[in-house]
Amino acid sequence: MRIKLEGKNSRIVVMAIFLTISCVLTYYYHRVFDLGTVFTHFFYIPIILASLWWNRRGLVVAIFLATFLVLSNNIFREIVLTTNDYSRAALLIIVGYVVAVLSNQIAKTGETLRESEERLRGFMNSATDGFIVLDSKLNYLDINKAALKITGLTKEEVVGKSITDVEPDIKKTGRYNKYMEVLKTGNPFFVDDLVPHPKFGDIHLSLSAFKVGDRLGITIVDITDQKRTQEELKKHRDHLEQLVEERTKELQHSQEQLVRQEKLTVLGQLAGGVGHELRNPLGAIKNAAYFLNMVLKQPEPEVKETLGILDREVATSERIISSLLGFARPKPPVRRKVDINEVVKEMLSCTTVPENVEVVRQLDESLPDITADPDQLGQVFGNIIRNGIQAIPEDGQLVVKSEVFQSGWVAISFTDTGVGIPLEEQQRVFEPLFTTKTKGIGLGLALTKILVEGHDGTIEVQSEVGEGSTFTVRLPIGEEREKGREIGGGEGEVAK
Repeated sequence: MRIKLEGKNSRIVVMAIFLTISCVLTYYYHRVFDLGTVFTHFFYIPIILASLWWNRRGLVVAIFLATFLVLSNNIFREIVLTTNDYSRAALLIIVGYVVAVLSNQIAKTGETLRESEERLRGFMNSATDGFIVLDSKLNYLDINKAALKITGLTKEEVVGKSITDVEPDIKKTGRYNKYMEVLKTGNPFFVDDLVPHPKFGDIHLSLSAFKVGDRLGITIVDITDQKRTQEELKKHRDHLEQLVEERTKELQHSQEQLVRQEKLTVLGQLAGGVGHELRNPLGAIKNAAYFLNMVLKQPEPEVKETLGILDREVATSERIISSLLGFARPKPPVRRKVDINEVVKEMLSCTTVPENVEVVRQLDESLPDITADPDQLGQVFGNIIRNGIQAIPEDGQLVVKSEVFQSGWVAISFTDTGVGIPLEEQQRVFEPLFTTKTKGIGLGLALTKILVEGHDGTIEVQSEVGEGSTFTVRLPIGEEREKGREIGGGEGEVAK
């Protein structure tokens, strides 16, 4: 029959049996054989059990057996007791007392341990941060409710299992080796890492690992919302910085425009005065050269060459003066029906083309007439053609092309195979007085832009250093004139 010793009554029954056996055996050997009991050591069994079960109250059993041992020798055997008999009885009491004290200490230690475990478990379950306890082989021993909520796992899924079973990829992250290092050295480990979640994918966790005895404690905090907030703040900060940068550029551009406008005003006044003052003496020089050509029927070669130079330089000066006056006080275009191809051909025919430059015409003869000022367009095309020719230092081509750009628009492009224009200079070529040529005052393209915009058109340039440049002028045919700035697309990148 199996006896259960957990209950109070069961322990009393067992103790009564042991005491009865002890008393019967003592009486039997003393009375029948007149011998001292050889079962004295058997007395230690009930004494130790009583002390373990009832602590100091178990001393009653030790005292009872010690007294019974002394009296049995005196009553049943009628002998004089010796010091050895009393020492044996005292030893029973001492053993019972020592075991009782140790049992009491063990009970108190166990109670303290249980209270500590209860407090720890209560702390873990009430904590808002996740807490995990692993053994020395990184097997889960315990996990609190917060950690279960953060990770989306259940206690049955983790307790008793290895961390590699719960997180199969943990070794790839490097945290597995770090945890083992914490157990080995005792130095804590902190990291923010992405951890897989069964419902929400990867989540951001702040993990702290530290050694607790021979175990590993890990605290986890869900910082996913914090990370998202930081990312949102970074986006807003970057957007704000971009807005500030754009606004700063706008203010700088406005300031530059204001300074440029002030310069243009002064330049216009100066250009108008200088142009009028120079035109009269140039006219006298031109008339004098014409008179000399008439008077000298067969001039010397040197004289003839000098008069030719004089005529060319006077024409150049007149063109510069016209640019100054046109820039200072631009006239509104006198519009009429114009064949744009004829204007291009006329400017090509009256422009001196060096032998090293080949002019290629790709003119669409089906272009419709446009409403424009032919004189101003001639000035525009003449400036661009001369710039293209001057940009070709050696053998090269100047391709002139006309086409319908889109409904209601025509485009005339001039492509040279010259030296090209650096990107940093392309933003300034339409500024007055900016030039990269040794000869010239930098008003040609500035005036060209003014005249094109006066026709509600646009001008833009694409250029690469060493490849050449392409100037493209886009003009409305007639009824689309008022929409020119919207459809044309602005200046774009420009070059000289």
